[in-house]
Amino acid sequence: MRIACSYRIFTAVLLFAISAGSSAWAGDASLAPTPPMGWNSWDSYGQTIDEAHFKASADWMAKHLKKFGWQYMVIDEG
Repeated sequence: MRIACSYRIFTAVLLFAISAGSSAWAGDASLAPTPPMGWNSWDSYGQTIDEAHFKASADWMAKHLKKFGWQYMVIDEG
């Protein structure tokens, strides 16, 4: 009896997950095509970022990554 109940609950949850996610799979226009894409200084410089390095990173990103949707530059913890 307990296994049958667990199976029914699992099946119901699985069907709900599939139906809830189907709009995302179908290209729902209310969802963003990508997450916000950008660069964070902490990943490369930690607390040592300065203006020259930031500008050089921004120039490189604009030249090489902007066409792929990268648009944000963040100075973090410095």
